[in-house]
Amino acid sequence: MENALHHTPAGKTVRLKLEQIGGFTVFEVLDEGCGISRSHRDALATPFFGLDLMHHQGSFGVSVALASRIAELHGGRLLLQGGQGAGTTFSLTIPDSQEAPHERAA
Repeated sequence: MENALHHTPAGKTVRLKLEQIGGFTVFEVLDEGCGISRSHRDALATPFFGLDLMHHQGSFGVSVALASRIAELHGGRLLLQGGQGAGTTFSLTIPDSQEAPHERAA
């Protein structure tokens, strides 16, 4: 959300959306900012990958990779959509089930 607010110009919006769909809770952050190129979107899931466009001085670039892994450990996923110049949408999907991930797999 910090990046969405930082990269969305004045007069444009950042929207938060929360809904339940088919046994899953979906949380989305949608912005009208500068967007992220396809090559950078793919690389964001790699721990310790840093982007100048992210404007995180002193960052190790772990936030997207870490969030994605945490979502996976809970049986969910983190998706990134959008393109350069078209804004960005992060969607975090987590199952509504209260079972531990290892219990669902059995």
